[in-house]
Amino acid sequence: MLAGVSVTLQDASKAVNRIDTDVTPELKTTLEAARRALGTADGMLKNEVNTTLEELRRALTTADGVLKNTDAALLGKDAPGQQELRDALQEVTRAARSLRTTDRLSRAPPRITDLGQDRRQAMMRHGVVAPRSSGPSGR
Repeated sequence: MLAGVSVTLQDASKAVNRIDTDVTPELKTTLEAARRALGTADGMLKNEVNTTLEELRRALTTADGVLKNTDAALLGKDAPGQQELRDALQEVTRAARSLRTTDRLSRAPPRITDLGQDRRQAMMRHGVVAPRSSGPSGR
């Protein structure tokens, strides 16, 4: 039995030696090649990512400028849309004043011309109203 164990140990020793001499150098070479490939890929990816990020930054800067210009063009104080809105609001304000004036006039007391002649003449004497111009009706 000792002879069998001794032969097994010798076979194991030979296998380990063969691994050291045949397989290990190949593994080292393969690992080194893999390291180089990964390093190259890493460098390439970093360059690509950096280039892409720079392009993205430029695109965002351009988009930001466009949005600011659009904002100024649409919402700025001197923007055509703003001016048109101000003009429209002024027209609405004038129309509202006109409606209020019309409403007040419709509720006003009778005109002075509708008052009796005596009242009118008294008011003319006091300078409150001007005399009527004599028109074609001859009044």
